[in-house]
Amino acid sequence: MKLNTLKNLLPIIFFFLGYFFAKSFDKSIEINESKLIEVPAVAIADGGGVLTKIQITAKPGKGHIYLDIKPFSEPTTQQSFYNAVKAAYFVTKSNKKYDFTISVKANTSLIGGPSAGLAVALGVSALLLDKKLKNCVATGVVDSYGNVYPVGGIIEKAKAVMQKYNCFIIPWQNRYYTVYLYKEKCHTILGIKTCTMVLEPKQIDLVQYFKQFNFTIIPVKNLREAINYAIE
Repeated sequence: MKLNTLKNLLPIIFFFLGYFFAKSFDKSIEINESKLIEVPAVAIADGGGVLTKIQITAKPGKGHIYLDIKPFSEPTTQQSFYNAVKAAYFVTKSNKKYDFTISVKANTSLIGGPSAGLAVALGVSALLLDKKLKNCVATGVVDSYGNVYPVGGIIEKAKAVMQKYNCFIIPWQNRYYTVYLYKEKCHTILGIKTCTMVLEPKQIDLVQYFKQFNFTIIPVKNLREAINYAIE
């Protein structure tokens, strides 16, 4: 009789044990303080690179993401920031419960494109890991799993970044840049030499090219690689 009673009570006992363990686990990942980090970023405006700052504030919450972007931003920019936060959680494996506010104030009429995604993902990762960012700027499209994709205007961005920072993290697909140079080609027909100027493609390795300026280009394939270079 007592044995049967104990068997009947076991499910109830396990339920309460599971409940208390779950509550205990929840408490271990609760966040009681707010954090703020300022992330350097680079954009394209009027045909050139423009440096800007992205402020990311993390407050105790349930994982909401709020955007404060001035001037107006394109939908692709907004989506890239959502992907960046998801990527940071995916790569860092963090269980910390934050609400994020991402603020961008840029000296352009419109913030467009998803190229700031990698910079935002690095900022969020630094907050989740309780670490600081190095003196480096990043550009790149990032998906919610942390994969990095190419962006436009890479040369213009690099020139802007090197004015103030010593390294630039870029998508690995942007490492090689094709330029078209005029080259003289001559032909001799019946003793008459004729020369014309033609455009020929030339591929430049940006890592090697910018070394002459003591500026480091770091190509990465994913957020995990970028974290290794950008976060102290």
